[in-house]
Amino acid sequence: MSDLPEHLRTARLFIVDDNPANVSIMEKMLQRAGYENVESTTDSRQAKGMYEAARHDLVLLDIRMPFVDGFEVMAQFKEITGDDYVPVLVLTAQTDMDTRVKALAAGAKDFLNKPVDHSEALMRVRNMLEVRLLHKQVKEQNQILEEKISERTRELQSAMEMAEAGSRAKSEFLAIIGHELRTPLNAIIGFSDVIRTETSGPVNDQYKSYLGEIHDSAQSLLAVINDILDIANAGEGRHNPRDHWLDVGDTLDGVVRLYEERAREKGIEMAYVRPSECPRLLADPAMFKRIVGNLLSNAVKFSDSGVVGVRAECNDDGGLDIIITDQGRGISPEHIRQIMMPFGQTDTGLDRSNVGVGLGLSIANALVELHGGALSVEGRTGVGSTIKVSFPASRIEREA
Repeated sequence: MSDLPEHLRTARLFIVDDNPANVSIMEKMLQRAGYENVESTTDSRQAKGMYEAARHDLVLLDIRMPFVDGFEVMAQFKEITGDDYVPVLVLTAQTDMDTRVKALAAGAKDFLNKPVDHSEALMRVRNMLEVRLLHKQVKEQNQILEEKISERTRELQSAMEMAEAGSRAKSEFLAIIGHELRTPLNAIIGFSDVIRTETSGPVNDQYKSYLGEIHDSAQSLLAVINDILDIANAGEGRHNPRDHWLDVGDTLDGVVRLYEERAREKGIEMAYVRPSECPRLLADPAMFKRIVGNLLSNAVKFSDSGVVGVRAECNDDGGLDIIITDQGRGISPEHIRQIMMPFGQTDTGLDRSNVGVGLGLSIANALVELHGGALSVEGRTGVGSTIKVSFPASRIEREA
């Protein structure tokens, strides 16, 4: 009973030698040792075809043979295997260094001197087979891994395509719904305003009060719809800034004034530091006002007291920063990414204290990115937040 393990017993061995006696001796030696798949040929012209058909795990190869010598046989094997590891054990009576170096260059992995010592031969065969089979196992595992990676890549690609298609469909749906809702809302606002101002005749005070509520609610709903349209258009790349050179101080003055009254009503102080020496900014005026307005609106909305700060300053990169701070409820660091997403809110219950659909910050971020800038948020729960909008140096007017 052979002590060879299964993976060695079933390995495929190939003897190529023009001497039939040598072949017979090697075959019997290997078979007695327990190797079950031993193939041979004494015609080296057949070696290539036989090897290509069986892809043997080990080749025992004579060097000096008629018709096709061992060097040419190894070259033929390389054409078949490419970069694959093929152990070739050279059988040679020539022990000179030139022959060995040439054989190694041709693809030989080890040598057996003739006449062959059986113990040495079996040890070398076994060692080379172990290396070959380990290499084969690694190659198979790599192939399985590559197939899994390829399959996973295809799945991820398909998921990304589906997500992009879903995002486009959502944006198109929002745009269509927004346009369809805005038309009747404009009519509601227009007619309620006509009745409220008694353009076509007097209305009693009770109805005036109702009409005021209708008008204000419709305006609020219209603002939400406009926000939805803005985020849909930004996501689809339908917004293009119409750039003009802005005086940052004058523009900030106008935006801050719009929110000072709302801040006072909540007992919030608006601390605005007007930039004294600030370069002009190349930006879309409406978008710039929308960015600052959305951020101020959020700062006031999510504060119950304290101070909302606004300032503009040049940064170390030659760009411009608009910094807005508040002392409101703040935001935990782990929720920052959530509130940057469209419709992202941390207060999502039906009893939440502030109205809105969570688009103000994401719209501001999208508009900043259209200008090549970046928006960052820092905050801690119960401490307040700091939002910084950074415009790149390429949008700052250089001194002549």
